[in-house]
Amino acid sequence: MSSLKVYSLKWILKSKKALEELISRFLIVKSQRKSLISNYVSRIESLNKKINFFLEQAEILGEEGKIDESENLLKEIEKMKLQRTELSTMSENPFLQMEKQMRVCEICGAMQSMSDTEKRLTTHLEGKLHTGISVL
Repeated sequence: MSSLKVYSLKWILKSKKALEELISRFLIVKSQRKSLISNYVSRIESLNKKINFFLEQAEILGEEGKIDESENLLKEIEKMKLQRTELSTMSENPFLQMEKQMRVCEICGAMQSMSDTEKRLTTHLEGKLHTGISVL
């Protein structure tokens, strides 16, 4: 075999390995984001339960005439509502939602947006790197 063929085969194998590594890293990050979002959702649900429980307790204390204790619980409820709002904002972070919007090109390994226009996709497919790798 000529040295060019040997070099080309080595390069193809190296590129294939790099592509497989990129895809596996992408899948790991994707699963980490999913678990992070589900963690936020479970924490929000937990806060909702605590808020409802404290509201019931504050109402009972108010009916019993224990106004100061009821007001203290209401202050705690306000703190929990702020935490819930922060968690909700963090769970809706566009960075965390990115998993739905990105994919890896199986030929050259480039990250592509799922919402790319046809022109952008065509530009990628006609690009030097993509066409060079697909030729090999």
